[in-house]
This record gives sequence, C-alpha cells and structure tokens, in this order.
Amino acid sequence: TIKLAPKSNCPMLTNSDYEKGNCRIIIDGGIWDLNNLEQAPNPMMLQGDTNPDQVKRLPIPADYPIDPELGYAAPAGDRMWHPDRYWGSGLFFLNVDQFEMRNMVLKDPVTFAAQFARLSNFTMCHITFDFNEGNPAPNNMDGLHFDGFCRNGKISDLKGACYDDLLAFNADDGTIDSPCFGPIENIEVAEQK
Repeated sequence: TIKLAPKSNCPMLTNSDYEKGNCRIIIDGGIWDLNNLEQAPNPMMLQGDTNPDQVKRLPIPADYPIDPELGYAAPAGDRMWHPDRYWGSGLFFLNVDQFEMRNMVLKDPVTFAAQFARLSNFTMCHITFDFNEGNPAPNNMDGLHFDGFCRNGKISDLKGACYDDLLAFNADDGTIDSPCFGPIENIEVAEQK
C-alpha cells in the first residue's frame, strides 16, 4: 500500500511535462490510498466567492490550498483549469502517449480517482475501486475520468463501486475542472480480457 501523505493536496501520481507531453508510462500493481480524509476537502463542496447557488456548501478551511491565480485560499469556483489549482484528483495525466495502468486498487480519492486528458494509445485493466469515505461527503467521486482528446484506448476488468461515475467520458461537459475540451474517440470498454 502506498498512501498519500496528509495535507499533500495534490495528485499522488502525474506526468512531468503537460505541455510537450510524455510517452511510455506504465503503472503496474499496488494499493494506491489517496487518503481523502487527510487532504483538503472537495473544492466543489465549499463556499466560494465566485459561485453562488442554492446548494448549501461548507466554509473554506483556514488551511485550504492557496489558489495560484488569486494568491489566497479559495476553492476552484468558476475559475478555469490551472495546473497548480487544487481539484482533488488522485492520479492525473495530461498529454501522454502509450500509457498503461493495470493490477491496481484505487482507494478513497477526494474527487476523481484518476483523471486523464490528451491521452492516446492506452490500456487500463484489472483496476479495483475501494471508495469508503467522502471528504466532506461522497459526491462527484469518479473512478476513471476522461477529458478531451483521449483516443485509441482499451479498458477492461474494472471492479468495485464509485460514488459517481465508474467511467466518465467528458469531451465537453460544461464544467471548468477540465484541462481541455475536444473529441474522445476509439475507446473499447470490456468486462475482462
């Protein structure tokens, strides 16, 4: 088991170059405990100065991560995606070619267990989701969350339950927590292979 340290408030795994991209990344095995109860709360469930609505949201904790553009502690609100903004994703990969993820348990994320954008030529298999607690509640906790420009992939043998989508494909879902909007194509999803 590999456990995300308390108050890390960042993805547990990510690639090194979002702009130029990376290739040939393989993650094989392990229980990846994303330790949601010891991270900052889900930014979509906190009060913000830019997102008034009818949903009762929690106050912003004093030690909440500093927003990279505002310079003070604030949830994402209606600000656009920024690579240093806290979203609560457990694993995050942007602009990767030839990616494999297999034989893993993804446990207790704050929001999405794994989020991807601009991912191509990928395989994901034998993934188990072990979601037990929400921070502060079990909302919008996806398993595998795909944003724009994900293509040419195979997904098989997913187990467990998530508090939101097991698989989320969001070419343009109208939210701001996505690094890019664009087509998602040629992805095969099977029970087991």
